Amino acid sequence: RGLNPLSRIWKTCITCMSTRGTRMHRGTAFLSQVTNEWRHQRRRPFVWFCLVVYFLLAVGDTVQAGWSASGGSWINGADAIATRSIIYSILSILVAAGAVGEPMARDRVHAAAGGILTTAAGRVSLALGRFSVALALILVSGLMFLPGVWLGTQAPGILPEYIGPLVTEHYLRSAVTFIIPNFFLVSAIAFAVASRWQSQAVTPCSTRSAR
Repeated sequence: RGLNPLSRIWKTCITCMSTRGTRMHRGTAFLSQVTNEWRHQRRRPFVWFCLVVYFLLAVGDTVQAGWSASGGSWINGADAIATRSIIYSILSILVAAGAVGEPMARDRVHAAAGGILTTAAGRVSLALGRFSVALALILVSGLMFLPGVWLGTQAPGILPEYIGPLVTEHYLRSAVTFIIPNFFLVSAIAFAVASRWQSQAVTPCSTRSAR
């Protein structure tokens, strides 16, 4: 009977160590999945295409606005930057469909779902790892409009009176208010749809109807 308290303490320690080990394993599995997903995504031409297109779109839109500007508004004013960020948020549907839909439908397309589930990575670590990498790439693509707008204001042929001072707050406010929330919302919807049906084809339709 005198060993019962010690036994209970020992069992409690074993339970705590087991729980801690499980959490560490989950964290390691998640980081491993993030690393593997990043290695896969960085080799996809679609990812680099989105980065370049968002940047060039912002540059070209700003240059066109400067060449055709009239009145007293600045092409890099708060209203102009906010308007462009809203437009780019709408285009995030296509980016989310490709960046989020593809990883979630990959196993079914390659008939590897059974083999993936037999690995050490759990369903949660697998899904969150893929979603985290895809979301990061989508946000980086959307934020490419920041340097794009600034570079567009440096184009020749734009009258100086249509170019205002560089106000970093305007860019950051548009990114925090429009780009990041909208891109996250669209990505979450694409993730939910692609996870449910494991099909990249239905992802653009669902995100378009949600908006």
